[in-house]
Amino acid sequence: DWDYDVSLSSGANSVDYTVDNSLNMDLGVASPTTFEPGGYEFSHVVVNLDVANRFGLLSLGLGTEFRIENFVATSGDEASYDGGGVQSFPGIQPQNAVDEDRSNVGFYADADYDLNEDALIGLAARFENYSDFGTSLTWGVNGRYKLADDNLSIRTSLSTGFRAPSLHQIYLSNIQTLLSAGTISNQGTYNNESEVVRSLGVGELKEEASTIVTRGMAFKPRPGWYASVDYYNIAVDDRIVYSSSIASGDETTQVFQILADANITSLKFFANAVDTETSGIDVVVDVPGVELGPGELDINVAANFSDTEIVGAIATPAPIAAAGVNLFDRKEQSRIETARPSQKMTLGLTYRVGDLSAALNNTRFGEVTWRHAGGDATKDYDDTTDQTFSAKVLTDLILSYKISEMFGINVAVNNLLDVYPDKLDAKDDFEADLGGRFEYPWEVNQFGFTGMTLRSGLSVRF
Repeated sequence: DWDYDVSLSSGANSVDYTVDNSLNMDLGVASPTTFEPGGYEFSHVVVNLDVANRFGLLSLGLGTEFRIENFVATSGDEASYDGGGVQSFPGIQPQNAVDEDRSNVGFYADADYDLNEDALIGLAARFENYSDFGTSLTWGVNGRYKLADDNLSIRTSLSTGFRAPSLHQIYLSNIQTLLSAGTISNQGTYNNESEVVRSLGVGELKEEASTIVTRGMAFKPRPGWYASVDYYNIAVDDRIVYSSSIASGDETTQVFQILADANITSLKFFANAVDTETSGIDVVVDVPGVELGPGELDINVAANFSDTEIVGAIATPAPIAAAGVNLFDRKEQSRIETARPSQKMTLGLTYRVGDLSAALNNTRFGEVTWRHAGGDATKDYDDTTDQTFSAKVLTDLILSYKISEMFGINVAVNNLLDVYPDKLDAKDDFEADLGGRFEYPWEVNQFGFTGMTLRSGLSVRF
């Protein structure tokens, strides 16, 4: 009588770089003009087993997961990294080549118990063991109570979370030639295993821990209709972030000397630097099967309102603080707090007549704000170059036709009205649009700037 699910999945991706029409100045006239600076690969295999059963008023679920991950950084050809390396993207040096594996096994159990016809309580726990981060135990409790003849229910939950740093965050390193303040400079991304980062007082990456609280209600105004409102609060401790560009023009500081010894002008790295708190509300309304003419109309409305804030002080190592450098400046903070819409609303309409269906989806993306990086840690910032990009509505049209029980076709027009984000207003700040290279925002993530796109598909059901 047990229900069970067994799965094995694997996936991989890779990127290999080529730099063309450039040169390595240290090689002089012997320099080639095409280089292979190396590349990156990531793969994983995941095995899952889940079983479930019901014993009277008790529902029980058990499961396990085994995962193997592999991250590879391949060194480039010698000309790409020799001396100062090829301009624009110096190759990955042999000492920075990586081939790292890790495994993780987890076990979970969850149980729901009906105290009576109206009340239900639940308890879940998950144990994990990482080959590189040891063990973790997370848990959750939840409850639900039904009212008004089962047409209204209230629910709440409390749970904890755990996330180990990814292999990319632990081992990634490279050097890029960038435009900064109108000049060309080499910026290095160094991993936390490197002596360069360790000498700045930055510790090894550790896991993120979180606490999640939810409460809400669901109700059925009439048979078949559904609506819900839920509040959530997520507190993350020791969140891993990508640092600001660490540089110092003061030759007396330890930061300047470290950069000079590494032959770079600035560096970035991953660090457990901030604590964050996210709170929000989700609203869902679903009205299916409204008879309209010869067919039926499904109506779906959904909205999310959320806010993420950095709480407490930013954990800045002493050598970086002594150099008056921001570990996580206003620009990087805005990636967490303002670079994604705090509001998102959708209105979905799907009309079906026989084997033909037409869906019209409207999504409103709220405004986002890009913040200027500001001065060093001891100075006031200048917010005159900050820019807020206004909210926009994107419309998608999807047409589907069922040819037979086996075959179906579909056509989708995404961003039907060809809506674009607001254009960048650099306000004389070279770095805002990198000297005119970008017409639309690239530092914030509201929605894409490809305009209307068309796709079609054929589905085959076995």
